[in-house]
Amino acid sequence: MSRDSFMESVRNLMRDGVSRAELNVVDDEGNMQRVQISLLEDEVIDGVERFQNYGFTSVPDEGAEATVVFVGADRSHLVVVVADDRRVRKKGLKPGEVAIYHKDGDCIHLRNGNCMDISTRTLTLSCETATISASSEILLDTPLVTLTGRQQTTGEKSGGGASTFAGGLENTGGDITSNGISLEHHTHPGDSGGTTGEPQ
Repeated sequence: MSRDSFMESVRNLMRDGVSRAELNVVDDEGNMQRVQISLLEDEVIDGVERFQNYGFTSVPDEGAEATVVFVGADRSHLVVVVADDRRVRKKGLKPGEVAIYHKDGDCIHLRNGNCMDISTRTLTLSCETATISASSEILLDTPLVTLTGRQQTTGEKSGGGASTFAGGLENTGGDITSNGISLEHHTHPGDSGGTTGEPQ
């Protein structure tokens, strides 16, 4: 085979081996996700395997775009290797940044400078033990913090503002204890001997 014939075969293999497609239906029930696609010539093909990176999975909406590879340039053996949706893709990232995003706007954005932003309406963390280590500060910027179960703190405690109890604490049920002393059920020495009553 001459060099020109060989290069022509390579060009034909590349031309016939890769195509663009549109996703129509996604079947996410099996071990390997399968999709129905429409090729550029309005050719509809069912049951095409969609390969995804290990540890990451998604179900694109109808109308998302895909890159299809025909293995060995065989049009009966095709797989989807990339899928994207320009309608909802998060834009404006800087070089080196990474984001996981959802069509409704939820996003985990790994920004340059060792910063991570999480944007969502509801965040639920379910685990046996959760540990947050912050070398400088933890700021909770919210109108209300609700804690259930026992609370135990160590170190200095301070607060301010109007509240049910001094020190910025508001208790709507249960008791608060510090160093073994109940905030609700404690007494003080009286001015003329004896002890005071419990706080009201």
